[in-house]
Amino acid sequence: MLLENIASQYKKIVMVVFCFLLSGCLKTVKDEFKETGSGKAMLSCVAGGGLLNIEALTLDGGKKGVSTQLKKNSKEINMQFAVDGSINQASLIGASVPGEKKLTKFSLMLDLELMCGGELASKMLPDDYRNLQMLNQMRGVFR
Repeated sequence: MLLENIASQYKKIVMVVFCFLLSGCLKTVKDEFKETGSGKAMLSCVAGGGLLNIEALTLDGGKKGVSTQLKKNSKEINMQFAVDGSINQASLIGASVPGEKKLTKFSLMLDLELMCGGELASKMLPDDYRNLQMLNQMRGVFR
């Protein structure tokens, strides 16, 4: 009887330790975002100064996402991303800049470049950034 109680207690302790270790291995959506190209670029942007707040979001269909608030050099940009941790990808799904009534992709890219340089804009809006770079190169050809 005593041996059975000890074995039962041992099993409970092993299960608690296993659950604790397993929960430590699970990543939150915020952790997954930080490992994406956009997340790394945003963290790099504020490494030398600035503030980055990241909050988890639940999107339609149970998809995971984050809401970010980036503040640097008295400028603020709020963005929302859909996050797919299985492929380390964050897709920009919304953005706002306080004081700007009509935010376009171009003005967002410009704001991001002014705040953080070209790396952040190229990670968040890769196709649009590449198109803008190609237009800039074409402008040089026709001079």
